[in-house]
Amino acid sequence: MKVPAQILILAVLAPGLVVAQATSAPTGSTIYGAQTPQLIPDIVAYRMVFDSFKVADPSNPAMVARQLAKLKRLGLSSADTTTFTNVVAQYYHQYLVWKGTVKATSLTPRAQSALQNGMNTIVQQTQAVLTQQLTPKGLAQLQTYVQEAKTRMVVAQ
Repeated sequence: MKVPAQILILAVLAPGLVVAQATSAPTGSTIYGAQTPQLIPDIVAYRMVFDSFKVADPSNPAMVARQLAKLKRLGLSSADTTTFTNVVAQYYHQYLVWKGTVKATSLTPRAQSALQNGMNTIVQQTQAVLTQQLTPKGLAQLQTYVQEAKTRMVVAQ
């Protein structure tokens, strides 16, 4: 699914935690997940969920504790938790490479579209790896978590 290059996302993924991502000024309509979660594209929801689980500094005990608390709410088995955290760490590494490309690139509309497609590819690849590596139960739990997270998201396009 292709997501517009111009998108602003606000997601409340845990009490008191608001995650925001903007690629440019929003235009058009706003989707309130509490009212119409089905209108939020899965790729946007998965990106926001992956972003909420990434740990920028694994040596920082507070960041690790925050991730562990979120993982507990996700409810995965021990093996699936290990798989999920490893895959999210890979996602975060790819995200940092992508972010470096964004900073180094002239942001013409064409470049914005290409960069957004690049981020979408990273999200899709992460989803594919999780589909292959999580147990069927773990995958179902993740999918349920993402769909429920949509109800706490606000997406402006």
